[in-house]
Amino acid sequence: MSAIRNVCVYCGSSAGNDARFGEAAEALGRALAAEGVGLVYGGAGDGLMGRLARSTLAAGGYVIVAVGNDAQFQRLCATLGLEALGQDERFATNAARVAKRAELERWLSEKTRHWRRDDLIAALKTAVVPAGPINTIADLFADPQFRARGMRIDVEGAPGVKSPIVMSASPLTLERRSPRLGEHQAEILRELGLG
Repeated sequence: MSAIRNVCVYCGSSAGNDARFGEAAEALGRALAAEGVGLVYGGAGDGLMGRLARSTLAAGGYVIVAVGNDAQFQRLCATLGLEALGQDERFATNAARVAKRAELERWLSEKTRHWRRDDLIAALKTAVVPAGPINTIADLFADPQFRARGMRIDVEGAPGVKSPIVMSASPLTLERRSPRLGEHQAEILRELGLG
């Protein structure tokens, strides 16, 4: 089995149509990534202050890059050809990088957008910088590890994702599909006295 990978899965109720479900999930993934999903910030004392994990666009898709210490930041900068930025006192610590996030992101985004997604991930892996793909639903369904674990489900034609947790004494049983959007709306509204 291959090594564990970083994978972001966008789930929701199925739209009852593979194409619409995939398009909606991909659109949501792009919108969330553009809004900085993957950004991890915390307040003082919670152990997260200064951690910078960011989704970034590369040619061919989004990548999550998680820089957790000064050495990883310097290796990230060296990989991107920004050695001077890695030595810049304004970004010398995690706290300083978080404080100057907008400026730093302009530099990094300018460089990462010229990379192909898989090439950037490979280069960061070689540099020992935590990074991985943010997969589309189509990528996820095609992933060899995902397929080997039998995680795709299609109950009554509605695509979905099965939990990766497998219990030998109580295997997952699926007797019906997830409801379609609005399928039980009238019934629920009646139960609530609203319909």
